[in-house]
Amino acid sequence: MNQFHLNIEVQLKSKSPVKYKDVIDSISVYLKEETTHRVLIERCKSHMTMNDNGNLESFQWDVDQLPMNISKHVDRVDIFPVCRVVESSVEIEFNIHVYKLSKEKSSDEVSQDQDESSPFQQWILPNQEFGTLWESLAFDDSLKSQLLDYISTLLLFGRFQIDSNIITNNRILFLYGPPGTGKTSLAKALAQKISVRFQNQFKDSFQLFEINSHSLFSKWFSESGKLVMKLFQRIREQLEDQNSFLVLLIDEVESLTSARKSALQGNEPSDAIRVVNAFLTQLDQLKLYKNILIISTSNLPQAVDDAFIDRADWKQYIGPPSIKARDYIFSSIINELQQKQFIQPSTTNILMETDDQSNSKAITIQELIKLTDAHSGRFLRKLPFLAISKCISSGYTPPIPYNEFLKSLHICILNNKIKEEFGK
Repeated sequence: MNQFHLNIEVQLKSKSPVKYKDVIDSISVYLKEETTHRVLIERCKSHMTMNDNGNLESFQWDVDQLPMNISKHVDRVDIFPVCRVVESSVEIEFNIHVYKLSKEKSSDEVSQDQDESSPFQQWILPNQEFGTLWESLAFDDSLKSQLLDYISTLLLFGRFQIDSNIITNNRILFLYGPPGTGKTSLAKALAQKISVRFQNQFKDSFQLFEINSHSLFSKWFSESGKLVMKLFQRIREQLEDQNSFLVLLIDEVESLTSARKSALQGNEPSDAIRVVNAFLTQLDQLKLYKNILIISTSNLPQAVDDAFIDRADWKQYIGPPSIKARDYIFSSIINELQQKQFIQPSTTNILMETDDQSNSKAITIQELIKLTDAHSGRFLRKLPFLAISKCISSGYTPPIPYNEFLKSLHICILNNKIKEEFGK
């Protein structure tokens, strides 16, 4: 009999006193019941048919269907197929991950400057701020599952103590591409996902440290040097606990290069280059630890030192969403607005009103998806807000008619194209 793997993520209520092991045991028994097993397989098969776009995305399981002694403690259950189901007679292997979301806001204990925004931020993971971020991101070619496979390999190398001098492994992931394509969001979502999937390997804590390179190296370089040393001291202290895991996110990493170039050209204080070099040296030393992942992002990869890029184990281009990814984004937008009863249920087509009714034209959501070619994911996520604003300006209140919502989306897309054409 073929074996089929499912990752099942169970989010508990924040104040639930139930033990994680009790949840895992109870859900394991429930999922192995014949009726539940059959329904689960059919759900997996139908979900993959509906989302046949090269990606295996998650779907939610009805919490009310769980055993009563467990359901009262659970907020949501997400099921992630690891591979496609091709037949009903398969043996399921469950990987159940139970977690709670931290409600702690990001902290900034490294910087002492009260007048300037800090170049450092720190989060306890998994965090409520990133609750559904992973599911909201749409990429092609199973990128998200490939990244999780990379993390699994990284941790296996650490567990087997593979010598990084023999098999190079700097624990660095480099994401690059145009602004607004989701690089930073993907990095944070990946950090969150690591804290859920691999909590059994690191039982003490998961943390995310974010460094904004632009903020760090655009201020006083003498102070930046102190902040860099303080930050890395803090990171090393965290990493000394081998039961904790840390994700270090270096945003806008091209700022490191520009700071060094400016110093060499005499446009910045002479100690600027020492600060940058010290930063890179400290970064190199972190590969000795087995409980860290470093993610760097850049909008301008051509401005990043070749030496830094060469350090990366994996370099991944993140571009504008493809038509399949845009389809996913639009579907998630409409589902969210309809579930919250902000817009009315869908119709097949809408009628675009024109002055000359003989030239009236029907338009579908698929046509709107085609019109947004080359637009960033950030723009697409902002688009419904602009469209709803137009509907409200026209006198509509929730639930807004679906056809009016799509008409407003169409107008916003066309207006944006006009602005781009004239460079406004």
